[in-house]
Amino acid sequence: MTGGMRGLLLVALAACSAPNIDPTSVPRDPASDGPWRVGVRTLDGPDGAIEVWYPATPDDDAETEVTLGIPSAAVRGAPVDARGGPFPLVAFSHGRGGIRVQSVYLTVHLASWGYVVVAPDHPHDTLGSSNDDAPAVLRARPHQISAAIDAALASDLATIIDDSRIGVTGHSFGAFTALVLAGARLDVAALRDACAADPDQLACSGLDDQLTQAVADDFVDHRIAAAVALAPAGRIAFGASGLIALAVPIQIQGGTADTLATADGEIHPIFDGLAARPRSLGVLDRAAHFSFTDICVLYEATGGASGPLGFLATEGCGPDTLPIERAHAASRTLATAFLDLALRGAADTNGYLTGVPDLDSVELIAPTDRAPCGRATSPGHAACP
Repeated sequence: MTGGMRGLLLVALAACSAPNIDPTSVPRDPASDGPWRVGVRTLDGPDGAIEVWYPATPDDDAETEVTLGIPSAAVRGAPVDARGGPFPLVAFSHGRGGIRVQSVYLTVHLASWGYVVVAPDHPHDTLGSSNDDAPAVLRARPHQISAAIDAALASDLATIIDDSRIGVTGHSFGAFTALVLAGARLDVAALRDACAADPDQLACSGLDDQLTQAVADDFVDHRIAAAVALAPAGRIAFGASGLIALAVPIQIQGGTADTLATADGEIHPIFDGLAARPRSLGVLDRAAHFSFTDICVLYEATGGASGPLGFLATEGCGPDTLPIERAHAASRTLATAFLDLALRGAADTNGYLTGVPDLDSVELIAPTDRAPCGRATSPGHAACP
């Protein structure tokens, strides 16, 4: 598609976002903002605050939300828009020391395409309130995401949620959390052996005597029918065969400049260990670990490379990494196209899972042609093998 044609399409879709246009009549193009307007609200969950983005019908003059200093399209407390519902639900898990609103580039985008997105803070592992009890955090994280799903389904938003189409996504530690929720089996014995040989590996910080195989096996949430893992790490925790247990559709995203979840040490080995179909891989050239977050605005606001977040200069926010706008555009396009395939059964007619427009160096492994796999009770979905 030429730049001129894409520009015309963007203008057309922007016009279709008007309240008097039926969003269900707009052709799906995950590279563009969706036709639904977006609302946001905060729920009280058992573990703390939970943010929810959803299709909405705000007033034309309603003030949009500013998150981490970034204006977004979301309007706080806007009435729901049930057209096209009930909608799939996607849970988001933030990274270590992150925050529930750290990746609004994705969460708001998904809501604009007819998803309800729920994201909790992980207690004792958030921006400004982390502690040193990494094993307790690891054990709690999957259950906190499941509790956030429960909270959304118990709220008044449940009327617009299809509880047979639930996905999960996350960044970094949140991506690891997404993997175990979706069915990847943490192999505690293999992790102990690997950490005895090299205790400095990332996954070893979450290991203690309370992490038993029975505890790890309880991480999975069988309601989850698809997953997108952004810059995941912790490959050694799954041993030789733990990733094979993940049977739902799965997409892995990473970056060639990531020094934490490296392409060769984490991204490719995690993807290669998966057997789920469909599965999808997108590795963005020059993207780094925090290219999959909105944290670069804080990097700039605190002095850039010379400030307290200076380490981000080489992890997604500096001049030598992929411009953050391009990283976000590719990441949300890939994720939305994949979730459309996995949770909606919508074919990737734009070809985004085989090539991302306007971004030359993206290594992609496209999903197979096999029909999406989901919960056996999901309408139009085959049961997972």
